[in-house]
Amino acid sequence: MMLSLSSNAFTCGANASKTRRRITSTPATNATDLPLIESEEDFSQALTQNKVLVVDWMARWCRKCIYLKPKIQKMMEEEFPDLPIVYIDVNAVPGKLVYGNGIKKMPTIALYQNQEKVAEHIAAEGGKDAVGKIKAMIETNLKTPELVQDTAT
Repeated sequence: MMLSLSSNAFTCGANASKTRRRITSTPATNATDLPLIESEEDFSQALTQNKVLVVDWMARWCRKCIYLKPKIQKMMEEEFPDLPIVYIDVNAVPGKLVYGNGIKKMPTIALYQNQEKVAEHIAAEGGKDAVGKIKAMIETNLKTPELVQDTAT
């Protein structure tokens, strides 16, 4: 599925360049109770409060986001229990936050260390093993494992 941006809204379609339909943010039917960033201030605060942070840039209308969210949550709880993760609905925050972080497709899972993005995985392109690829991205790019333990204090 190809995604493109249009007037502060994401569009979706088999051929987004030919077919454009405006997508609005609607609540996901299987949303979990994980932290949801709702503003630039929330995002800035999450970055400053955590030396390491995983961010799932998603959209509530995105089927792959809805499908992967509980799988990512489970992987994080099992593999990285001390590593904080937050979710950002790209349609619920200002576009400059989304565009400023280079987000073009959902879901994109990004790893931030010391307030800078050090890696990302575009799960929309992840195929069947998207969660495994996200895990590998975190393991490969987590520069200092001690930072993960510091976030729990």
